[in-house]
Formats: sequence, C-alpha cells, structure tokens
Amino acid sequence: MPSPASPKVVVDMDAYRKTHVSQLLSLASKTVVITGGARGLGLSFARACAEVGANIAAFDRLDTPHSDFALLESECGAKAKLYNVDVTDAAGLEAAFENVKRDFGSVDCCITAAGIGMEKPFLETTTEELKSLLMVNVLGTFLTVQIAAKHMKAQGTGGSILTVASVGAHCAVPGKLIAGYCATKGGVLAMTRAMADELIPWNIRVNSISPGFVCLFLFSFFLLHFLHSFW
Repeated sequence: MPSPASPKVVVDMDAYRKTHVSQLLSLASKTVVITGGARGLGLSFARACAEVGANIAAFDRLDTPHSDFALLESECGAKAKLYNVDVTDAAGLEAAFENVKRDFGSVDCCITAAGIGMEKPFLETTTEELKSLLMVNVLGTFLTVQIAAKHMKAQGTGGSILTVASVGAHCAVPGKLIAGYCATKGGVLAMTRAMADELIPWNIRVNSISPGFVCLFLFSFFLLHFLHSFW
C-alpha cells in the first residue's frame, strides 16, 4: 500500500514585505494594568505602553500620582486612570479589576511593578520585616497575576502578563545587604515560570524581567546609603 503523500508546504518568501515592525509592537486599543504605576518604574512602563497606543489603568497606594502621569493623556493620547489599590488586599484588587473592566472594557495586559525594598544585614533582619517584603513583592504579585489571568481567561482573548523580578533573583549583589529582598524576587521569578506553563491553554503569556539598578527613588535610597559608607 503506497504511503500517503506528504502535505504540500507553501512558504511565503515575501512575508517580510507585508510585516511592519510598528504593527508587531502596537498596543492600540489594548488596556494595560500596571501595579505601582503612579510613579517610578511603573510609570516608566506606563509611558512606554502609552507611546505605542495602550490605555493605562494604574494601581497604586498613592492617592496622587507623579505629575508626569498626566502626560500619558496630553502627550501620548492614552486614556489613563489611577486606582487606589493595595496589592496585598485581595478583595481590593478584585474590585479594582472589575472597575477596569467597567471603565476600559477589557484587561489585555498586566505589569506587576509594585514592590518594596529594604537594606539590612541578613543576621539582623526580623521576621516582621521579612513578612512585609514577602507580602508586597510575592503575595502582591501572585494575587495580581491570578486575578488578571482570571479576567483574561473569561474574556477568551488571551493576554500578556509581565512580572518584575530583579537581578538580585539571579545572583548576590556585592556590597548590598538585601538577602530578604533577593529572596522575594527569587520567588517572583520561580512562580512566573510555573504560571507561564499553567496558563498556556488560555493563550496567556507570562514573562518576567530582572532589572538591575534603576535611577529611581528606591535606588536613590540604596545609593545614598552606599555613599555614606565612604564618609
């Protein structure tokens, strides 16, 4: 019996002429939820997303955002709204996501930029201090991704989630007394891998980035402490 013929594969050699990078990078009509989005790294993410067409729903404990938040609308043309949210409060997060659905219509992307840091010797770090780091950096990230993914699954449209770990999740930072902080960011990195695998069936991508030092308020605190050690 003759073997079945192999299916004919047609390759469009001119596909590159029909593909525009600007379209691949476009977030037009997408809604991006960003925790910690009122200032700092979160606001930087918001600006980048707004520049390529996204609307921004910023979650933050701050009642008043940095003055640059207003530029998301005036300079980028984005619809941007701030929601007062504590990422460690599951009920508050759920309510905030429902408000985003009401105000924007969908939850398409999510960036977990909310986080706290602490520099203190490992042997002197208290249980309460470690719990505080874990609550915001680990639990806050877990809850945010979980609720965002539930909305994306219910929409049936897939989505993209980005968690923010740290270079400290991969290696020690010489001269920095941040064992507790590194532990939490290592947790973020590990659970991101697990979440990414588990959410594949619903076309929800979960990735993580690990920034090094960024010239923002949190880094300024560490920098001043480092400089004081030489005085």
